[in-house]
Amino acid sequence: MDTLFARQPIFTVDNKVVAYELLYRNTKQDDQSTNFEKTIDVLINANTLFSNFDVEMASKRIFLNFDRKLLLDNIIDILSPREHVIEILESVVPDKIIINRIQQLKRLGFRIALDDYTINYPYEEFVDVADYIKVDFIENSVKEIIELSRREKFKKKILLAEKVENENMHNLAVRLNYKLFQGYHYAKPIVHKGNHISINVKTCLDILLMLNKPEVAANGEKFVDLYKIAKHIERDPVLSFKIIQITNGVRANLYVKIDSVLRAVTLLGYASLHKWLKILLFQEASTRSKGNNKENVNKEVIKSIIVRTAFVENVLSKNPRLKDILGEAVLVAMVDLFDILFEMPMEDIVSSLDLSKEIMEALMYDKGDLAKILHLVKSYESGDWDEVKNICDELNLNYSHISDLYVKSLDDSKEVLEELSKEEYA
Repeated sequence: MDTLFARQPIFTVDNKVVAYELLYRNTKQDDQSTNFEKTIDVLINANTLFSNFDVEMASKRIFLNFDRKLLLDNIIDILSPREHVIEILESVVPDKIIINRIQQLKRLGFRIALDDYTINYPYEEFVDVADYIKVDFIENSVKEIIELSRREKFKKKILLAEKVENENMHNLAVRLNYKLFQGYHYAKPIVHKGNHISINVKTCLDILLMLNKPEVAANGEKFVDLYKIAKHIERDPVLSFKIIQITNGVRANLYVKIDSVLRAVTLLGYASLHKWLKILLFQEASTRSKGNNKENVNKEVIKSIIVRTAFVENVLSKNPRLKDILGEAVLVAMVDLFDILFEMPMEDIVSSLDLSKEIMEALMYDKGDLAKILHLVKSYESGDWDEVKNICDELNLNYSHISDLYVKSLDDSKEVLEELSKEEYA
């Protein structure tokens, strides 16, 4: 199934982009997705699809559409008040619960926008708590737009002219002292497209269980073993990719490069990982219920990645010199097949994952010990035994044990491969 979302820029009066609104898109004519599902899809796709838009959006605010269900859901906890603006859809009705929730969100630092505001908008309670008023320049007449601009309440709000489609509309908004502008006159929404590939639901649920049941140390203190969780995530290549991409999107320390799944999990943190796993599960359940994703899942590639990563772990874990780069080597073996899995150029994949220099050089330029390890894996897969022996000699590995280690890797992968045969990915 194609996964789609769009972003439409929001401009200042001097034509600078200061924000983007993320919009839901779907190729199905009979799409039955709820507003809640649409925003969840946008949120995940914006953080996991291959694209370079994240660089452009790094210093911009993101407007996201919220219906009542999403406003009340704790999924909002993963968002940053500095980066995200909560845009209240016109379908939301203000009651005591909703108003209290919005006031709570404002205390956390979130800014609130009202979507598609018209002269007959019935809920003044939302106007009182809103920071941005997005005035619809199509549904309101010129006379009504002028009248709205004169309202006393509006003088304390940031007015955003939306659905501006021509020069006359733009000039009117400027004369009425609008601060922000959005519409086809400036730029049409830019659609981002990719393939939806399923995560292993059982793996996700197992990890959530591990997060919810901390282990107990010898001194009685409870702790979450992030190393064990990272190893569990590595069992599912698609989940690994999405977790790394999400970490790239939300991590605070941009100077730390991701060199393993463990690094991504550590940077993301316990609480965020827990919430994102639940969101990914929700999207997966929603996608499967529509029954559209079977044709796009390349199980054989996923099987190859699973066996590969087990093979790399078995080969390196007993080697004193190489075991320190085990996490990076596993990631190299995994990412090497992502171009096939996600039908994207390797250059885009490496760029979007913001991997460490050593991993990038191995994947792009065939340099370093990581590249040699990857070459060992590929040579074994292709049955080039002379090359396998040469690389083993170069890396000081015992060639006579390699076949046994590969058989062990198949056995280690058996449980996960059996899950695939049960249509966990379909």
